[in-house]
Amino acid sequence: MYEQLYAIPIDVTSCFADRKDSALLVFDKEFYIPNRVSSAVHFRVLYQIFNLIENSGLDEHRYKVKYSKLVRSQLDEDELLLLRYNCWSRYGEQMRKYVNQYNLLKHLPVLSLQEFRFWHNEVITDKIQQNALDTELISQKKFISRFFSGYSNSITTLESDVTEKYKLIISRSSDNKQFTYTLRRLDNQNDKYPVDNALTTLGNMHTINFLTDCLHELLEYSNFCIFNNSLEYESSVKENKDRKITDFTIIVKSNVSIVLNYKDYLSRAPEQMSGPTPMS
Repeated sequence: MYEQLYAIPIDVTSCFADRKDSALLVFDKEFYIPNRVSSAVHFRVLYQIFNLIENSGLDEHRYKVKYSKLVRSQLDEDELLLLRYNCWSRYGEQMRKYVNQYNLLKHLPVLSLQEFRFWHNEVITDKIQQNALDTELISQKKFISRFFSGYSNSITTLESDVTEKYKLIISRSSDNKQFTYTLRRLDNQNDKYPVDNALTTLGNMHTINFLTDCLHELLEYSNFCIFNNSLEYESSVKENKDRKITDFTIIVKSNVSIVLNYKDYLSRAPEQMSGPTPMS
């Protein structure tokens, strides 16, 4: 499905928010309206399934999460893609709550999004590299989400080896209002895996811009700017030739604590809500 959407041009040079709006217009005009009869039924059924799970009265940890994961596992990448854009449209606003609550877009590859069309069509065109990079980014999304919600406040920095050539270093302030993402490249290591080849294809400036887009999607747009909104981004590329490393660093700042899951969002004080309260 995303190949069909990619055939419709959007302005890839605009900011991420404008690209989202352009992609949504394409979704509305080229997919939803022409296929309204069949697509609307699909989205309504999916909404009713999660509405039933949520209001079933079943134990959340034993049954609700289990059933939601079962349904989520049946959604392929095309369906996840369409679900995301439908929720961004006015037709799917009520579904946003369940998408966030049950993390339905957990396995959506970012390179399938219209907002990433430039990276997909013009930079990383090799299919194996695309798949490798998408797989790595999904893994990083899980890692970062666990970092914000699954660790004690005393742990403010974590590292993870991506490959022998790349290391991910993430840190946050004690109040979660600042998040630092660093992808460290060991410049004395050769490319060994497809994800290495993909990052080499991006090069220095493309890499920092691509990673910034990824954080926009992870922190804001994948949750429809409900969890976090109006974040500030600072990016830099620092080469240390003596240590033979290059750091791609993005610092994200927020006026309220950054959250990446529905429960943490609901635990915020009402005055700290960064977006509209999800519909019930």
